[in-house]
Amino acid sequence: MDVQIREVPLIPTFKLYLCRGVEGLIGPYKIVKRTILTADDTEIDAWDVLGLGSTLIRLANDEGDSHATGSVFMQSWQEWFDSCWCRYDPS
Repeated sequence: MDVQIREVPLIPTFKLYLCRGVEGLIGPYKIVKRTILTADDTEIDAWDVLGLGSTLIRLANDEGDSHATGSVFMQSWQEWFDSCWCRYDPS
C-alpha cells in the first residue's frame, strides 16, 4: 500500500473521503466560538472547527449515468481534490 500525506494552505470547513472513484463521503464541520487554553496557560477566545461528530453524507458513482447526482458529486469533488493535490506537490 502506498500512502502519501500532503498539506494544503486551506482552512478546513469539511471532511471529504473519496473511495477509488466509487463512493464519497462529505460532512461539514461545525464552527463554534470557544475559549482555548494556550501552552503558557493564557485563555483566548477563538473560532474553532469541530470535525468530531460531523454527519457524513454518502454518495455513490452511478457508472451507467454520468449525470446522476452521485456521479456528478464524485467527478466534481475528485477534480477539486486533484487540483489541491497537484498544486502542492512537494516534489
